[in-house]
Amino acid sequence: MSAEIAEEELRAAEQRWEDETGCYPSATDVRFDQNWRRIIVKLSTGLEIALDPLHYRGFEAASDAALSNIEISGIGYELFFPLLDEGIWLPNTFRDSFPNLRTPGEVKQVVEDKLAA
Repeated sequence: MSAEIAEEELRAAEQRWEDETGCYPSATDVRFDQNWRRIIVKLSTGLEIALDPLHYRGFEAASDAALSNIEISGIGYELFFPLLDEGIWLPNTFRDSFPNLRTPGEVKQVVEDKLAA
């Protein structure tokens, strides 16, 4: 019985991943702006966003050098900071930024609407 539950959980997790993949814009470029102390992310939509590192756990006392060393991981959904051994998962950032939206598709539509404006 536990194998059946594990298989169901795996299928559910795979379905959630498929639902999210492609619904959120991914990072195509990233840099740290030392003057503004912001992480600047260029998204696959062409939009650039600025993230305040103080809004992310583990980044509170990060140095400029640690914040300047950034890698885009996987399919562009994670920003990884090797010197901090911390990351920012962009889908969570979008969900937190648009809490009234229920689905990834709704978030994507808001981003596309902003680009069109």
